[in-house]
Amino acid sequence: MQTDNFLDFARNKSKKSKKEFISFQKRMGKNIIWFEALPIGKKWKLLFLWKEHKFIYHQKNRSISIRKFIGGKRKEKRFYVPIRYIRESAINKILNFDRKK
Repeated sequence: MQTDNFLDFARNKSKKSKKEFISFQKRMGKNIIWFEALPIGKKWKLLFLWKEHKFIYHQKNRSISIRKFIGGKRKEKRFYVPIRYIRESAINKILNFDRKK
Protein backbone atom coordinates (compact mmCIF):
# COMPACT_ATOMS: atom_id res chain seq x y z
CA MET A 1 0.00 0.00 0.00
CA GLN A 2 1.33 3.41 -0.93
CA THR A 3 0.64 5.05 2.41
CA ASP A 4 2.90 8.07 1.86
CA ASN A 5 1.23 9.02 -1.41
CA PHE A 6 -2.17 8.25 0.05
CA LEU A 7 -1.61 10.52 3.07
CA ASP A 8 -0.32 13.36 0.91
CA PHE A 9 -3.27 13.12 -1.45
CA ALA A 10 -5.90 12.56 1.21
CA ARG A 11 -5.05 15.45 3.52
CA ASN A 12 -8.00 17.42 2.19
CA LYS A 13 -10.35 14.44 2.27
CA SER A 14 -12.68 13.84 5.17
CA LYS A 15 -12.10 11.09 7.71
CA LYS A 16 -15.13 9.20 6.40
CA SER A 17 -13.77 9.26 2.84
CA LYS A 18 -10.40 7.95 4.01
CA LYS A 19 -12.08 5.04 5.80
CA GLU A 20 -14.21 4.28 2.74
CA PHE A 21 -11.09 4.28 0.57
CA ILE A 22 -9.27 1.84 2.85
CA SER A 23 -12.35 -0.40 3.01
CA PHE A 24 -12.69 -0.28 -0.79
CA GLN A 25 -9.03 -1.18 -1.15
CA LYS A 26 -9.45 -4.23 1.09
CA ARG A 27 -12.36 -5.44 -1.05
CA MET A 28 -10.28 -5.63 -4.23
CA GLY A 29 -9.51 -9.33 -3.80
CA LYS A 30 -7.55 -10.71 -6.74
CA ASN A 31 -7.52 -7.28 -8.40
CA ILE A 32 -5.34 -5.74 -5.67
CA ILE A 33 -2.19 -5.75 -7.82
CA TRP A 34 -3.95 -3.83 -10.59
CA PHE A 35 -5.47 -1.44 -8.05
CA GLU A 36 -2.08 -0.79 -6.40
CA ALA A 37 -0.60 0.01 -9.85
CA LEU A 38 -3.18 2.73 -10.53
CA PRO A 39 -2.23 6.36 -9.84
CA ILE A 40 -3.78 7.68 -6.62
CA GLY A 41 -6.19 9.99 -8.45
CA LYS A 42 -7.61 7.12 -10.47
CA LYS A 43 -8.02 5.05 -7.32
CA TRP A 44 -10.21 7.77 -5.82
CA LYS A 45 -12.12 8.14 -9.10
CA LEU A 46 -12.81 4.41 -9.06
CA LEU A 47 -14.08 4.62 -5.48
CA PHE A 48 -16.52 7.40 -6.31
CA LEU A 49 -17.68 5.62 -9.47
CA TRP A 50 -18.37 2.52 -7.33
CA LYS A 51 -20.37 4.58 -4.84
CA GLU A 52 -22.39 6.16 -7.65
CA HIS A 53 -22.98 2.78 -9.34
CA LYS A 54 -24.03 1.20 -6.06
CA PHE A 55 -26.46 4.05 -5.32
CA ILE A 56 -28.12 3.73 -8.74
CA TYR A 57 -28.57 -0.03 -8.35
CA HIS A 58 -29.87 0.43 -4.81
CA GLN A 59 -32.59 2.79 -6.06
CA LYS A 60 -33.64 0.19 -8.64
CA ASN A 61 -33.74 -2.51 -5.91
CA ARG A 62 -31.16 -4.60 -7.73
CA SER A 63 -28.09 -6.29 -6.34
CA ILE A 64 -24.63 -5.33 -7.51
CA SER A 65 -21.35 -7.22 -7.39
CA ILE A 66 -18.07 -5.40 -6.86
CA ARG A 67 -16.33 -8.17 -8.82
CA LYS A 68 -18.40 -7.44 -11.94
CA PHE A 69 -17.97 -3.69 -11.48
CA ILE A 70 -14.17 -3.94 -11.23
CA GLY A 71 -14.04 -6.37 -14.16
CA GLY A 72 -15.87 -3.85 -16.33
CA LYS A 73 -13.73 -0.92 -15.23
CA ARG A 74 -10.46 -2.78 -15.85
CA LYS A 75 -11.41 -3.04 -19.52
CA GLU A 76 -11.98 0.71 -19.86
CA LYS A 77 -9.25 2.75 -21.51
CA ARG A 78 -9.06 5.36 -18.73
CA PHE A 79 -8.19 2.70 -16.12
CA TYR A 80 -5.58 0.98 -18.29
CA VAL A 81 -2.31 0.27 -16.48
CA PRO A 82 0.82 -0.70 -18.44
CA ILE A 83 2.21 -4.17 -17.72
CA ARG A 84 5.43 -2.59 -16.43
CA TYR A 85 3.55 -0.91 -13.56
CA ILE A 86 1.61 -4.07 -12.77
CA ARG A 87 4.88 -6.01 -12.51
CA GLU A 88 6.37 -3.36 -10.21
CA SER A 89 3.25 -3.45 -8.07
CA ALA A 90 3.38 -7.25 -7.83
CA ILE A 91 7.04 -7.19 -6.83
CA ASN A 92 6.39 -4.53 -4.19
CA LYS A 93 3.46 -6.53 -2.83
CA ILE A 94 5.59 -9.69 -2.55
CA LEU A 95 8.51 -7.88 -0.92
CA ASN A 96 6.27 -6.07 1.57
CA PHE A 97 4.36 -9.25 2.42
CA ASP A 98 7.14 -10.52 4.73
CA ARG A 99 7.29 -7.22 6.61
CA LYS A 100 3.64 -7.36 7.62
CA LYS A 101 4.01 -10.70 9.43
